[in-house]
Amino acid sequence: MQWNCKYCLFSSEKRAQLLKHYRLKHGSYTRSVPIPCLHSDCVCCFKSFNALKVHLTRNHTIHIGQSGGADETPVTFNCLHCGFEEPCSESVFLSHLRQHLKKLERIKCPYKDCSFESNIYSTFNAHKCKEHRLFSQRHFRSDIILHTGPQNSDSDCLLQEASGDLDTEELEDDTENENLDQLPEELEHKLASLLLKMQAILHISDTAIQEVIEQLGEVLMLSEPLWYNSLTRILTDHGVNHSNAIARELMDAIRQNNMILKLTKKGGCLSTVSRRDSYFQKEFPTIMPVEYSIDKVQSVAYVPVLRMLQQMLKKADVLDKVLMPEDGSVSGYNSYRDGKHYRDNEFLMSDNFKIVLGLYVDEFEIANPLGTSRNKHKLFGVYWVLANLPSKYRSSLQTIQLALLCRSSTVKQFGYENVLHPLVQDLKTLERDGVYLEQMGECVRGTALYVSADNLGAHSLAGFQESFVVEHPCRFCMVTKAEIQQEEVRYGAFQLRTKLNHDQQVDEVIHDHSLVRQTVFRVIVHENDIRKITLPDKPDTLESLEQQLEEKLGLQYKFSLQYEDPDFNNALVNLTDIDDLPQKPTLKIISLVTTPTQSTADTEILSSSSHDQTPLARHAPWPATFEIPNFSVDIEYRLRQGNLIYMRDQTYLQVSRDMKHEILQKLAETMYSFKAYPKDEDFSDVASALIKKHPCLTEPGSVNGWNGWKNSLKFKMGNYRTKLRRAGCTDVAISGAKRGNEDSLKSVRRPKRFEINFLPNFPQGEDDCTLEDKRKELVEEMKKRRPNVTLISQLMDSTFALRRKELVHSEPPMGETMKRWPALFTESQILAEFNRISSKNLKQEFFTALDQHTQRFLDIFKSKRGIVGQTLSEFLKQLKPEDCDDCPGVSDVPIGILTVISEDAPVSPNSLHLEASITAIILEGAVTMDELDLPKAMCLIFGLIYALNLEYPPQLRNTFDFIQTVMLSIGHRSLKPKIQSLKNLLLM
Repeated sequence: MQWNCKYCLFSSEKRAQLLKHYRLKHGSYTRSVPIPCLHSDCVCCFKSFNALKVHLTRNHTIHIGQSGGADETPVTFNCLHCGFEEPCSESVFLSHLRQHLKKLERIKCPYKDCSFESNIYSTFNAHKCKEHRLFSQRHFRSDIILHTGPQNSDSDCLLQEASGDLDTEELEDDTENENLDQLPEELEHKLASLLLKMQAILHISDTAIQEVIEQLGEVLMLSEPLWYNSLTRILTDHGVNHSNAIARELMDAIRQNNMILKLTKKGGCLSTVSRRDSYFQKEFPTIMPVEYSIDKVQSVAYVPVLRMLQQMLKKADVLDKVLMPEDGSVSGYNSYRDGKHYRDNEFLMSDNFKIVLGLYVDEFEIANPLGTSRNKHKLFGVYWVLANLPSKYRSSLQTIQLALLCRSSTVKQFGYENVLHPLVQDLKTLERDGVYLEQMGECVRGTALYVSADNLGAHSLAGFQESFVVEHPCRFCMVTKAEIQQEEVRYGAFQLRTKLNHDQQVDEVIHDHSLVRQTVFRVIVHENDIRKITLPDKPDTLESLEQQLEEKLGLQYKFSLQYEDPDFNNALVNLTDIDDLPQKPTLKIISLVTTPTQSTADTEILSSSSHDQTPLARHAPWPATFEIPNFSVDIEYRLRQGNLIYMRDQTYLQVSRDMKHEILQKLAETMYSFKAYPKDEDFSDVASALIKKHPCLTEPGSVNGWNGWKNSLKFKMGNYRTKLRRAGCTDVAISGAKRGNEDSLKSVRRPKRFEINFLPNFPQGEDDCTLEDKRKELVEEMKKRRPNVTLISQLMDSTFALRRKELVHSEPPMGETMKRWPALFTESQILAEFNRISSKNLKQEFFTALDQHTQRFLDIFKSKRGIVGQTLSEFLKQLKPEDCDDCPGVSDVPIGILTVISEDAPVSPNSLHLEASITAIILEGAVTMDELDLPKAMCLIFGLIYALNLEYPPQLRNTFDFIQTVMLSIGHRSLKPKIQSLKNLLLM
């Protein structure tokens, strides 16, 4: 007979092996995961193996004999030591004999032709297992069996297996042909599961578990002398000659195979808390919760539902029960599948298997709700259950999974939309794309079927009033507060709420018919021309809207419309259906006027590098010494020959028009790789470097020999930028209005702080839509309490061009920038963004320069006299605390550093507060970063000015110019007089 495991695919011909399998593989039983009966047609479960053995003895003694076809008749056993005489099974009679043994009574062996007798329980069991293991009731002595019927040998064997003694000694003595190769690994897993159960289910602390492990290991080590004495005594009793070396070798073997000692000793995989945690994460399927930050204080803990589904449905027993066909023979309402809404749902009623989830929301207190902690520790939780499981398998607590947890105050403050956002995103993915199931080898789609909640929770989640004193207090029918006092609900006199009338009521709330149905639009005609347009009614078609806008705005050209879609964080999307418009929409006019085509010459002059621009095309600032690039082979040959002639007889090379064009073209490309808009001194550097490398190109009659080349380079660079601008290169599209381009960026100025990558082109193959998707992914990742730093860096790199386009073109408010680019306000990304823009290591160079000049600064401060010296002296001494009540509020500060000090700290208008309790950065009146120190805040605020394309504040312009030009060596070599003077003092 085959014995099959109810939890996995294990099968065995012996019941003892199945019981041992349960102990090894499924031994972490609890109240929630009990041990099932070994018989396939029995649904009983038990909390312990002892309870299982008793059940098998009492209820399955004859069962297998009958299934084997034996015609069993009752057998009456007679005990020779007492008055026991009744029909029972062999195992019950043997259990009765063992009761005598427990009283130390001497018992004779009940089997024929056996003279053994003993009063020791274990000795008697050992004798039976060794000598009478395969004996059945027909082998009992005739004076013990008083009545029996016809039997056959086959049924005896089956009966012996079913009703034999269930003591541990007999059931587990089945190791003759057992393969022990996997046993150490199985025992290791069993011990680890026990420790995990203690931690996760029994809620024993890590400290207590560690104490138990250490004390248990110590007891086992102290027991070794007892093992050694028992071992030597057994060897001596059996006449085995042995030496101490042999005994010690046997002891070593026993010690090495003691899995508790082996796994919990120093260096063992379960010896410490950290090692156990590593083992649990490696060997047990673990889904870690993700913490999403809603603001700086509030957060939501979310357990990813899709990953939980994948892990659950990896188990064959769970998947089999989920795929179990529905019993259609039973009439009436037995499950959610019998409801009308389910049967009307085309998605759920399709032939393909669908995952169905049931959600439950609730609020609960984790402290005394009647004391002073009332509502302080109230939590909001969302749970889910796999509704595909039959009800008998999901009627216990272990089938309910936690999805989301947060404070109830977070829900009230930020609403369900923000709190449930990660769960809703996973449910959208489940319904749209599905989740990949390894066992089925395909993606299976699914949805959330229902949400269970108490009355107030259901009202809140569904958008009803959380009160029963409103006009319509019931969410199931349209009864009013007055009607419910006069008539009983059970009569069905009230109209039920339906999907249709609910949608109508929602539409009425949105479109209040008591108001004039005017439609208001915010229309962006140009970047600097944004108008408010009011139409008497909402247009029925897109063509009607375009016609009315054309008349209202007086447009004389064809155009298309884009609108800000709230589903995509108000990003612009093409308007294709009038019904897509939200309330009070924002529209943008997109001109359909075609741009002039480029000529062949224009196309030829552009190098391949200009088309393959990436966001980080420039990786280095303008070099201190400009190196002239190599030209084509023909040009290089002619220049080499010209240089030789010039060195021999001072003869200048006659440069043809084509040769000059190629030289200037190559130089322009090289200069563009460093700067899109070189300064006059940069052109001088290139021209002088050209003459220095190729003296044959010196211009006769020129003062310095290269002034003509400098002027030619300026014209060539301007032409080169024009070609790039026509080709769509964004970082040279600035100031195009001077050339009559209507689509130019009139409000965008050239980079003034020597940014290398001021307005980069989009990466190849990317556009606004694809980069916007990456930006949204970036925002979602930043909502986590511990975001993936590597992923954040990759997304920030790839969206650099989109970010610069927004900040340079639109100059959005600081609040909007913080919302759209939250990663930009972290220390690591400020430094990375500064490096992307200027190719400088801001932190390293800033603090290196600060360390280099600090002592000299102090000396200069001490040497100053007059009012300036007095102010600097106050900075140094901090001696005169005074009240200062006329300081501007934080909201009035465009760029600044906020220091918060303790109440008892002295206050002075010139106090530095180097040991402030809080140091924060303020931009446009908003605190963007905090928990900094003053030097780091100064470093990061400079990086933010570059990253956000902000102007230097007028009062601190010289300070920031000094940081830029002197400390970081960015920009002009000719400094302002004040900065040059300070630099000279520092270098003295």
